[in-house]
Amino acid sequence: MSHYNLVAQFQQVGNVVTSLAIKHLYTKLFWEEHQEFINAAHELTVIPNTYDEAHMIEVLDGLADMRVIQLGCEYHNNPLAGYFKDIEKSSIAYIAEYFEGMGIESDIEILVDVVFEEVMRSNMSKFCESEEVADQTIAWYADKGVNVFSTKHDSHWVIRSSSNQNVDGKDYPEGKILKSVNYFAPNIKAIVDLEVKVPQ
Repeated sequence: MSHYNLVAQFQQVGNVVTSLAIKHLYTKLFWEEHQEFINAAHELTVIPNTYDEAHMIEVLDGLADMRVIQLGCEYHNNPLAGYFKDIEKSSIAYIAEYFEGMGIESDIEILVDVVFEEVMRSNMSKFCESEEVADQTIAWYADKGVNVFSTKHDSHWVIRSSSNQNVDGKDYPEGKILKSVNYFAPNIKAIVDLEVKVPQ
């Protein structure tokens, strides 16, 4: 499945409807992710001829998240989608130059592809694959004091915040898709350990 289709699948299962508010939200999210990438890339490259795995993971995570949001912008016909794609390409080229200088033979574009697919696997795990899991997730949020509701789309159940809430210092905006009890974070470290070969 193409990267665009993976993002489109998430949008469709989540029943994310195109609106001006969604376009504005995705624009805001892209700039936030890009700033996180810039910070991580600076930390990775600021000292010549050094390598830090934690910063490499943050860089790849940032690049993958930028692609997820850029394709979300494309899906929702955000006029900035093409501009964001150019920023993503320039960001990848910057890390490719770092790889070359360090003698790292890994292909940064392939790495970003692999990390993107891992991030999308993680994103899809936010949805509940059965009504039983949806009930367990609703109960889990109820125990935390978060009011939620579920809707079924395709073969998945989607859990959303039922109102604007702040519980234990965490915001749950109305309508936000919340994580299933079976959610798993992307394992980017495993990809880096396997694919990034740093000369000794």
